[in-house]
Amino acid sequence: MLSKFRLAALLGFTCLASTVSVSSYAGTPPVPSLATLTPGSTEPLPQLHAIDTSRLASQLDTFTAAGAQTTQGQQFPAASKAKKMMTAAESTAAETAVSSTRMTAMSAAKDSATIAGVCQAYFDQSQALAPSLSAGFQAMASKDPAKMAAALPELEKQLAGLVPYEIRAEACGGDHINAYTDYQYFELSALRSRGVDIGLPANLPIVKQPDMNQGPLAFAVGWIKYEQKDFNGALAAFSKGLAMYPHEHGLQNEYIASLIELRRGQDVVTFVDGVFENTNDLTDELRGSLFVSRALGLLMIGAFDAADESFTVSLYYRYDENIVKLRDEVRAAIIAAKAKK
Repeated sequence: MLSKFRLAALLGFTCLASTVSVSSYAGTPPVPSLATLTPGSTEPLPQLHAIDTSRLASQLDTFTAAGAQTTQGQQFPAASKAKKMMTAAESTAAETAVSSTRMTAMSAAKDSATIAGVCQAYFDQSQALAPSLSAGFQAMASKDPAKMAAALPELEKQLAGLVPYEIRAEACGGDHINAYTDYQYFELSALRSRGVDIGLPANLPIVKQPDMNQGPLAFAVGWIKYEQKDFNGALAAFSKGLAMYPHEHGLQNEYIASLIELRRGQDVVTFVDGVFENTNDLTDELRGSLFVSRALGLLMIGAFDAADESFTVSLYYRYDENIVKLRDEVRAAIIAAKAKK
């Protein structure tokens, strides 16, 4: 996880006749400190996208009128109750887009190290990305379509040059182990403290290295494509970023935002469940927001009872009157649908 690569606001709702605004992850910067790009830079930071779900909310009656099932809660158990969030049979295109590259990385870890370079080479690569990435962030912060369009080709070219493998911790210089994210550092340190073999020399200290620019590059490409309403292109960029940084919250949530724009409800549910199962540093704030996204995915596929459950679980982690209002509208739609049967 890129330690400063955080979500500031993901979801904004306009529900039926009422306007509901829901902030997602607040209180932390959404993107890396630009000191990792060019030391001393002071460019303004772009915010993560807000999702306008007015079209989705307005479809509640449409879903029920079309005979959408409202008793599917048992098919989509809330993550807090489920021991296993998905089976191989339930894997979808969205899950495959990320997990397949991650599986490839796991099975070819040695090859990826050879291809991408190791230790200092990662930092050399990161520094080479800095000039165009810094310019890209300036264009993103300006929200000027022409500037973003002008910056995109070079960013895309650089992203295409990165291999879609997880940047994994490794022994370097014969005297230490590089952990490239906070997630790696705390995970490996916790395992080692409990006597678990982490697959790296036990006598070498684990050193958290400065954040690098490979993840922010994928973020920048996806962010600009999202602004251009090329949501499939955004999804592809965020997917590559997640292949390199599978537990990065900002990338995870921009990926979800793209799926929501594409109305790929089942993929939203599957991906969120995968985050719950595989990412171990989620705060209550993050969990609450992810359950809201999960509920939106369930609404898209007509699983109203399950959406109600996910909204309710989200409130356990982070109470929000806006979510209560949205859940009440869902419950009203369920009652209306059952009354017609």
